[in-house]
Amino acid sequence: AKVATSKGLTVITGNQRRHRRDYWEAYIQVKNGLIGDVISATAHWNQGAWWNKRKRPEWSDMEYCIRNWFNIKWLSGDHILDQAIHNIDVVTWFMGQRPIKAVGFGGRARRLTGDIFDFFSVDYYYGQNKRMLATARQIDGCDGNISEQVYGSKGVALLGDNISLVDYDGNELWKYDYAAKPVKNPYDQEHVHLVESIRLDKKINQAEDLAYSTQVAILGREAAYTGKAISWDEIMGSSLRYGPETYALGPLPDYKEG
Repeated sequence: AKVATSKGLTVITGNQRRHRRDYWEAYIQVKNGLIGDVISATAHWNQGAWWNKRKRPEWSDMEYCIRNWFNIKWLSGDHILDQAIHNIDVVTWFMGQRPIKAVGFGGRARRLTGDIFDFFSVDYYYGQNKRMLATARQIDGCDGNISEQVYGSKGVALLGDNISLVDYDGNELWKYDYAAKPVKNPYDQEHVHLVESIRLDKKINQAEDLAYSTQVAILGREAAYTGKAISWDEIMGSSLRYGPETYALGPLPDYKEG
């Protein structure tokens, strides 16, 4: 990130909610104090089962992992890093703090292939007694929820596809005007912003922001995997590694399903 900045380069990382106008305007309202001091937040990516591939006899272990990458921990990072990181990134952005520690749980109940979890629930602890609850789930037959909520001393920012800020009596403090300012597809907008930043010489560098959000998600994943409280300093100093030391098509003797 710092090298890119020193060279005047643009880095767009794919955290697409940062390219949505409704999120940006809500962020400005929160920063201007409309819901008071931020106290806590929730982040959710809960949906049904995702795709998977079963190993074919002609595939080597490595080819199988590559073809089934989403369900393989050392390739996708588990779905808390592949999907729920977007919600975790929003909270990291709005709170402007990194957590002190995390404790959580998760499990594998329905997944047919691979070695990742079906669900996570992680409590993050911040300074000034602030908290975030992050949940992620991929199980069919359950209600879905892909959203974030930021709680302040005066109200709540309800973030998702119909963003508003309300007080604790339910009164609307602010609502994004979708009719007057339609939200463009953020997957398109991140590419528009990339090209515009280069052509207009207005550099954007999101590398450090997403690096922090990624580490927050890794902290939560490892807390859930181990069932232990893990501190930010511990995860930053960790030498933990998943996956093979070398990459070549062929057997992976250390890889185990489930």
